[in-house]
Amino acid sequence: MRAGAENRETGNGIEKNLQPHWVKVYNPVRNSTGREVDPTDGEMAIVARQDFDRSNNAFELDLHGCSMEEGRIVAGHRVRECFRYGIEELRILYGSADRVEGTLRQAVEEAIHEASRCVAACSFRDSNGLFAAVEMSTEVRVALAPNPRPQAQDRKMVFVAFTSRYDAERHRHEPYYPLRSSSKNRA
Repeated sequence: MRAGAENRETGNGIEKNLQPHWVKVYNPVRNSTGREVDPTDGEMAIVARQDFDRSNNAFELDLHGCSMEEGRIVAGHRVRECFRYGIEELRILYGSADRVEGTLRQAVEEAIHEASRCVAACSFRDSNGLFAAVEMSTEVRVALAPNPRPQAQDRKMVFVAFTSRYDAERHRHEPYYPLRSSSKNRA
């Protein structure tokens, strides 16, 4: 298990104490001379994580460090998977208020639109979790439509694997089992 993360049994199942996963991110940009430079100057950044909060029946997906395509795919999967298990809220963090072509926010909006039959409502929030205009938002909270026949939320509950392209430390293609105590249940 990763340092700083621990699981403990509660009456509702397993409660996770997740610490952010930090990795060195190299996301080059071009300067005025056309050379690629690292805008982070080698600093560490939080990259792609997820967590299921059983006590609130909510799922959180943080897409920091994902490409637009990775974000669109995993957000679409999570909307449909949360609906399948009767999860009431999905919080998706994308971290940029940019409304330009090719941003994670655009990818998340497309994924929500594609899975619209599973969605009851959406509210856009700022980095403090307060309601925000769409153009100023850094996250969206998706209220899932009620599922008349949800699958059980038990140890068999599984979410499709994903890893940000910037996160080489974690294994790819491992499913996420939020209600198992194994260290392999993180994506």
